[in-house]
Amino acid sequence: METILRCLLLPAATLLLGACSSAVTQSQLTQVTPGMKTDQVQKILGQPTRIDQSEITGLSGQVYHYVSSAGDGQVVFVNDAVFETNFVPAGAHA
Repeated sequence: METILRCLLLPAATLLLGACSSAVTQSQLTQVTPGMKTDQVQKILGQPTRIDQSEITGLSGQVYHYVSSAGDGQVVFVNDAVFETNFVPAGAHA
């Protein structure tokens, strides 16, 4: 019974934590500047809702997504440093 409860509660807790991540506005993203490291960005914006990763020809990349009802704040990292930031308002196409 305890194992069944863990199997049911863990995914629910994960969803709740994702839903509680900080909502980021376009003005908050202006505090993030090129060259910042991931820990610096997280001090400003908090934990991202989702992280996408990729690697191409020796370059590693990550996109931190801060999703809220207002839109999707994105921080793009190349080789562990901020390359750019974007804010895609809700309903707009990326």
